[in-house]
Amino acid sequence: RAQIGLACAALPIFPLPRVVLMPRDLLPLHVFEPRYRALVAHCLAGDHVFAIATLRPRYECEYLASPPIFGELGVGRIVSHQPLEDGRCNLVLEAVGRARVLEELVTEHPLRVVRTALCEDVAAETSLSDLRSLLLQLGVYAERVSDEATRLVGMPDADMVDELARRMLEEPDERRRYLATDRVVDRARMLQERLLELMASGKDPVGDA
Repeated sequence: RAQIGLACAALPIFPLPRVVLMPRDLLPLHVFEPRYRALVAHCLAGDHVFAIATLRPRYECEYLASPPIFGELGVGRIVSHQPLEDGRCNLVLEAVGRARVLEELVTEHPLRVVRTALCEDVAAETSLSDLRSLLLQLGVYAERVSDEATRLVGMPDADMVDELARRMLEEPDERRRYLATDRVVDRARMLQERLLELMASGKDPVGDA
């Protein structure tokens, strides 16, 4: 965790449209643009850490420069790297934290670098029993997810909530709002409301791991 905090002082970013790296995510990436090849080379030579930034709407007109990004970041570490003969590569980024952009830094490198504040979870002050009860109820009425619901209920608070969020939240805006929320109980409340909506619609709110 301390290493991630140090990286946040000058954190390389990989801006993408409509992509938000959620806690507990494993994000596969195919890297082909020269500036992002430079980002990967820079990170592999160091701590393997960079962040996924979400591009703001109408980014296309500034794409080759420095299009504006939203302030919420998912911080990840490269856990798999497959170089290709032509300089492209495939990699897998594992989520390791959340951060907020404070400022973009001037750098001599072609990659973009920001100074950020690392977000810390604020533990739930009360039991998340309502959310756990909803999951168990889902397991009773939907046999296909019974085992998975039971597994989720047995996880620690923050892990359970993060695991649910990466599966249930689909829209970039709600994913970014989740990243910006430090209190675990507030994140749980957000998911509880979403879970009720999905259950009422008949959709599978848990899905595959």
